[in-house]
Amino acid sequence: MAVNIIGAVAGVMSCLCAHNCFHESLGHQIRHLRRPKRNLNKLKSLKEELDARKVDVCTKLNQMWLQKGMNPKSAVELWLKNVDKIASEINELTRKIEQNGPSPIYICSRMKLGELIEKKIFEVREVLEKGQFADDNTLAETSPRKGHPLPIARLMEHGSTMISLNRIWNYIMDDRVRKIGVYGMGGVGKTTIMTEINNSLLRENRLFDSVIWVSASKEMIHEQLQKIIAEKFDMDLSGFQDETTRAAALFEAFERRKRFALILDDLWEPFSLERVGIPIPTIENGCKLLITTRKLSVCRGMETDRDEKVKVLADNEAWDLFRDKVGDVALASPDIQRLAKHVAQECMGLPLGIVTVGRALRNATDISEWEISLMALKASTVNIEQMEESVFSRLKFSFTKLKDDTSRSCFLFCALYPEGDHIDTNELIEYWMWEGILGTMDNIAASKQKGRIILNELKYACMLENATENAVECVKMHDLIRDMAITIMRTDPCWRCIVKAGSGLTKPPHIDEWIEDVQRVSLMKNDLKNIYLGNPPVCSGVTSLLLQYNSFAQNMPYNFFDFIQSLKILDLSYTGSIPCLDRFLTW
Repeated sequence: MAVNIIGAVAGVMSCLCAHNCFHESLGHQIRHLRRPKRNLNKLKSLKEELDARKVDVCTKLNQMWLQKGMNPKSAVELWLKNVDKIASEINELTRKIEQNGPSPIYICSRMKLGELIEKKIFEVREVLEKGQFADDNTLAETSPRKGHPLPIARLMEHGSTMISLNRIWNYIMDDRVRKIGVYGMGGVGKTTIMTEINNSLLRENRLFDSVIWVSASKEMIHEQLQKIIAEKFDMDLSGFQDETTRAAALFEAFERRKRFALILDDLWEPFSLERVGIPIPTIENGCKLLITTRKLSVCRGMETDRDEKVKVLADNEAWDLFRDKVGDVALASPDIQRLAKHVAQECMGLPLGIVTVGRALRNATDISEWEISLMALKASTVNIEQMEESVFSRLKFSFTKLKDDTSRSCFLFCALYPEGDHIDTNELIEYWMWEGILGTMDNIAASKQKGRIILNELKYACMLENATENAVECVKMHDLIRDMAITIMRTDPCWRCIVKAGSGLTKPPHIDEWIEDVQRVSLMKNDLKNIYLGNPPVCSGVTSLLLQYNSFAQNMPYNFFDFIQSLKILDLSYTGSIPCLDRFLTW
């Protein structure tokens, strides 16, 4: 009887699909008709497992990209592509099965579908097996990046700003122009324009293979510049003992990057490209050098082909920017609006001054506050030639407008870091806590929250800017704002500090500088071998002493700390062994 049934089925199948159905044995074909629902459910279950595996892999890849800038390996990309392909095929197969019913007419069709189900079950299991990535190293890798996009505030499309930006861009497009100088006074917007240029170059893949941004500083010498560029290339130059060998290593690193655009921001003195190890840009190598500086003489010393002067804003442009920062609430009053126009004029078209003063008065609706502010700004008015010096008074106005001395003390602490430094926000808040600026340490969580509030206040007032470094949240100070802060700390006895961070020091400040009312000392990131002053310091009120990133190879005087009895913060991280401190260690 069984033989007759199988024969009958075979006969039907031979009539319906003789060409396609008899490549397998009859037993295998009959198997495809058995329990199709159970096999379909098994396939759906395996697909759900595959979907979950894909979500896990994509989540991990996204995390590795955000934290470390790592990209998926080729094998992982192929696996994800195969997952999408087989998922699409299973969805289509499921749709077909749901359309077909149990009628005998569909025996051959059901047999084919049953065969496909078993095939897909095998394929899904195979893809699942290949998707068992052992660790992070099998998922992603750090690949060379063309450059780094930089955070930028909204660029106000003022006529003068856009004219400068478009001219610079046209110079970049001109093959005959290899070196471009952008100059103008501090706070006029050179860095903002060049940040926009940097990000635009990264979006234009056809122009350069690498876009390299380097922030210079006043005290920068050849060795420091070499070190900063090497960090951009993830290179360690510590094994090279002299300038020439370091230059050779950097030259090779630049050559490997083929066509590059090098942006040197805030250059103070001209230097030799060859001595540092930077290839000279030519039409043949397709490279370009762009510098920003406060002095035209630096452009000439760097032998730039074209120079662009960034000028202050016209009156109408300055008013538009000031109005944007002040907000509509205050300007709803005609009397305040009249005063506000005079206040904006006192900023003399300097964007940094306009932004800081405007934010300090944002939503201020008390007309007396505006009158007092205008008088304070007028009291220090000077002519346009002295505007860079006078802008300190505009920036100091924002300093005095901070909520209280706690906020002011926190702000000044930021200037203890080297110029252009990216300051880890967590480290900064911890310093504030340890020094006692945020109150007692009874509730650490509450102190950190207070620190975060002050940090936001300083950023909102444009005293600090957002920054990131290696996916770590940081802040930085505009160099003009830092100069203003250091001026306050040098001249005001209430805030007296010694700040020589990142200055290339090999010897400590002279004993005459360690006067009694000094409260903070920052000598971080220098090359100090010792801190011997000849005589004991008399500044017993020092609360913070920041000495990190120095060698101190020649030890310290054993009695040095006997005369600094109010010390709350001593940072000696990344320095050599200091034997004289052994007596302070207790177990």
